[in-house]
Parts: sequence; structure tokens; C-alpha cells
Amino acid sequence: MLAGCRKNVFTLEGKIEGGESTTIYLSWRAASGTRDFLASQAVPLTSTAFKVEGPVKRPSVIWIFSSGRSLLSAIYVERGNSLTLSGKMNEPRLWQVSGNEVMEEVSAWAQSNAPALKAGSTAGINSAVAAYVKANPGSRAALFLLLTTYDRNGAEQEFTRLLNLFKDRDMVAEMQAACLEPADTSIETLAPERMKRIEEVLQTDSTATDPAPRAIADSLTKK
Repeated sequence: MLAGCRKNVFTLEGKIEGGESTTIYLSWRAASGTRDFLASQAVPLTSTAFKVEGPVKRPSVIWIFSSGRSLLSAIYVERGNSLTLSGKMNEPRLWQVSGNEVMEEVSAWAQSNAPALKAGSTAGINSAVAAYVKANPGSRAALFLLLTTYDRNGAEQEFTRLLNLFKDRDMVAEMQAACLEPADTSIETLAPERMKRIEEVLQTDSTATDPAPRAIADSLTKK
């Protein structure tokens, strides 16, 4: 009963050092009746602090973009969550987020792998994600990291092997949907299929006005 009483909203409150006079953009999968759509909100960082409340019905991922429309970070969220974010504007991979078990586990992973994340090496980050997945094949946080942080460009087969370590297929399907992933990520043509999924979500009733839906879709596809 308590779970059923939770509001279909989330709250994200944070402070980003070095973000004065900057605007960030948040986009996430919301719902309108039986349809999904991509909600988007521009968030001016007044004195680096901000607070956002948005609609969300199913587990979703909040994609955070810079004012230049580059993808900064991804945050897992469920309805009723009250999330807190802290970090430096120039180190988005190290942002710390509390408010649900997935993001708290992800934040701990980021702290443990700070050197690789600061260096920005694709090989180093992929190695850190792969090691965590292999050690935690039942973890939603590990799955979230694989889907949002692992760079599968040129590493599709290894990505598929890692994804297949997760035996809870319902959990995989739910996280794929939250990340706007196609149901079958084992196919080689992942990028076009992911774009197709994103375009299906970006319907005319989307609240996204800035940044443009096309820019959002392009950024997510490059992830």
C-alpha cells in the first residue's frame, strides 16, 4: 500500500561546483497514459545549486547535458525518489548521487575508480565497468553502468558477453527500457536499433523543447 501511494514524480536537488551562470539540461523517459515520451527541462545553475521535480512513472534514466549539448551524466531514478547530487562541473563522471540504492552503489564505484574516470580513457573505463559486472552479475547498479558508461563502439561482442552475465531477464528488460535500449542488444546493428527506439519515444506530445529532440537522440546514440 505504501508503494502504491508514492507520487509519480521524482525530486533531484544538487549543487555543482564551478557551474555558476551555467545551464544544464535534463531529459528522461516519462509517461502520458499508455504512451512514453521524453520530458526535458532546462535548469539554470543559480549559485551552482538547483532543484528539479519531474513526472516519472516507470524506472527511468535522467540524462544530463551541458549547455553545449554534450552528455555529462546519467542518473537512475524511480517514482517517489528524492535524489541529491554533488560534484564539480568539470568532473561529471565523479558526481555523487544519493537517494536510491542503484545510484549510491554507482557513486561508490565512481569513487573507487576515480583515476580511470578522471583520465577519461575508454579502455580504462571499460575495464573498470567490466570488472564490476563480472564481480556483481546480479546488481542493478552494475547493469546500469554497463548500459550507460561502457563504450561498446568496437567492443560489441564483449558488451554482449557482459550483458549475458545478468540472468535476471526481467531486471535486464526493465533497465534496458529505462535507458531507451532496444529489447535485444545482442545484435550488431545496435546504434540504428537504439536510434529507432529513441525515435519511437520522441512522439509529438513530448515536453522537450530545449535541447531539441534530435540533439538528444544523437547524443544518446553516441553514448
